[in-house]
Amino acid sequence: MTPPDGQFAFRVIETTRLTPDIVAAVQSLFGENYREANLSYLEKSLGKLRYLSLATAADGTPAGFALGESRVMDLPLLPETTVRLAGLCCVSLAYRRQGLFGRLERLALAEGSLMTGARFLSAGRMAHPGSFRTMSTNSTVVPRRGVHPTPWQQAVGATIAAAYGSAFEPETFVCRGSGVPIGYPLIELDCTAEEWELFAPVDRSKGDSLLGISWSPDAPPGWDDPAVRPKLSSPFSLPHPASTLSPCSGRTSQPCSSWGHSFPSPRPAETVPTSPPPRPPPPRNRAPALHHPPPPQPPLEQP
Repeated sequence: MTPPDGQFAFRVIETTRLTPDIVAAVQSLFGENYREANLSYLEKSLGKLRYLSLATAADGTPAGFALGESRVMDLPLLPETTVRLAGLCCVSLAYRRQGLFGRLERLALAEGSLMTGARFLSAGRMAHPGSFRTMSTNSTVVPRRGVHPTPWQQAVGATIAAAYGSAFEPETFVCRGSGVPIGYPLIELDCTAEEWELFAPVDRSKGDSLLGISWSPDAPPGWDDPAVRPKLSSPFSLPHPASTLSPCSGRTSQPCSSWGHSFPSPRPAETVPTSPPPRPPPPRNRAPALHHPPPPQPPLEQP
């Protein structure tokens, strides 16, 4: 632990190495921040992101935590890109408005794989406009009110949503939930009607959230150009708006590096056994030659 100001101590732990007392503290903070807090969602988040930053007060009381990780990912048209995946962040009601949200997120995102000196993509799933407000000031952010995401932006969004383990609607950038609420944030929101527009298709009662992505220090060339389309290595195209971008169901799968998804392999061709040629009749006035029955044919190859 390194107490930066004497009031809080911070540490970063890999989520695979959390002790029972840390898990209990995280669950308590989650329950303090959300009404009807869904602990299953918290458990899933701990399994998706690699690092947890934890702040404790001077008396040892847990003050807040954040989940996050930086990865080098192959995005559509952008191989080996640093992506900062921000996760759940909760601060105790007693320690809010002291800069802990930002400090905890930065600590978690500083861990993992980084491409030094390169542009990077920031990503997060937002529960409400208040959590999206800072990112929305970035001129490269997607989604934007009144602006339709381009095919490239939709493809990148789909890859990021897959990293979070979320079903995704590329037209709205909504990450669909499991059908049950994550919980309802216990926070006073002072948001305008315009800020709520992007969240209109988000159904919190089903666990939905809004995916936000933005670039730093700038976006790659062509980021806002609707004519730029990723070249897919499969016959699949952008999904219908009403569908989720999860075409990898059933049958065996093969990787598709362009999107970061797996697509169904073609159905293998069926093998049809051919009948053996008829045996010639035995010569006249001679006993038929003895023969053994043919070996059993292999079973049909299943599709």
